[in-house]
Amino acid sequence: MTVRAFARYAEILGLEETTLELAAPATVGDALKLLRKSVPNGRLLPEQPLVAVNLEHVLIETPLREVTSWPCCRPWPAGKACGS
Repeated sequence: MTVRAFARYAEILGLEETTLELAAPATVGDALKLLRKSVPNGRLLPEQPLVAVNLEHVLIETPLREVTSWPCCRPWPAGKACGS
């Protein structure tokens, strides 16, 4: 799965994109745990970061099903797409 980081999260992680290998079934929380362990400075992400899957905000317990990418991002203004 591809993870894209935007704005402050990209600054924290030192990257804008990475790939994670997760065993199914997995949740957003599982992906965050792996991201925190496998990416430099991943441990510095907020405990409850804002996350979107396919450009829709989701909760930590959201299952990841056939997802090609999910952005780990900060809030954005109303009417703007995540990462724009």
